[in-house]
Amino acid sequence: MSTNKISTHRSSIMGISIIMIIIFHTDIFYPHILKMIKNLGDFGVNQFLAISGFSMCYAWRKCSDVGTFLKNRFLRIGITILPITILWNIYVFLNHEITLFEAICTTLTIQFWINGNTFQWFVSGILVLYLITPFWMNLYDQNKILCYLLSIAISIVCLILPLINLFTYIMCFMQRVPAYFIGLYLGKHAIENKQDTKTMRILLWVSLLIGVAGFASNGFYTMDYKWKYILYSVLTYPVLMLLTYLFEIIPANKKGILLPFLGAITLEIYLFQEKILKLSHIIFGTANIMFDKKNIVINIIVITATILIGFFYHKITDVIYKKLRTS
Repeated sequence: MSTNKISTHRSSIMGISIIMIIIFHTDIFYPHILKMIKNLGDFGVNQFLAISGFSMCYAWRKCSDVGTFLKNRFLRIGITILPITILWNIYVFLNHEITLFEAICTTLTIQFWINGNTFQWFVSGILVLYLITPFWMNLYDQNKILCYLLSIAISIVCLILPLINLFTYIMCFMQRVPAYFIGLYLGKHAIENKQDTKTMRILLWVSLLIGVAGFASNGFYTMDYKWKYILYSVLTYPVLMLLTYLFEIIPANKKGILLPFLGAITLEIYLFQEKILKLSHIIFGTANIMFDKKNIVINIIVITATILIGFFYHKITDVIYKKLRTS
């Protein structure tokens, strides 16, 4: 399976990723086995980061001006995130859940770096990765070997530091940095239309075996997050290629539109789901509704509302983005 096929199925892979993340963010009282599966849903973040890195290579090919590239990336995120983030932070501040300083820092996406506050941590992380992307692209074009070595070194550092109890408060970001680099390399490989090498195929199978063996030996449910995130990084490449292969062999008339549809509004779903879930619990609690003891109904309502609101919100913000972006 050639890496350039990833481009064809990007939306569907992102759709799979956001479904995993949706499931992870539910608070249904699952039976033990289903809870184990639910707790692996945050692997979707790794797939999303890999696809993001992959996509940045195509965005860079269209426009390699650093200023324009970063403006468009930050504009897309800002237009989508800021209105809801500001409103939400006003709400939680007035509800005495955070201080004014925390509300400002959270809105500016820097609270995560201060104390590891995971409110929209993914946004804080992806903005940093966008910032380093032009440097990575230029280094790759000038000296591929140095770029390889530096990327590997950064990945190793990001994986190891939390294991020795350093920067554990931002561990959910640090140990996922390798996934973004994997996406960048696969994107460059696809753009250059290179055939997958024997080394890549060996790496794919070795990574798959190590990842599966790691989970099997340590247990899916009780595994420490530090090791879980490392295994996520190991599995990012083989799972990405496996999904690409599956979408490649599924007949076009059987693929449907759900996954590409969800893949197009991943950021909006991420933005709304947990907020709607929290507000729904407040409403349900006030109404003293007792029939939904396992939170199944409330989560179905929340997921449905999240997708609908996310879709219409995306339509609005996309119009604004297209008017303001630089071609």
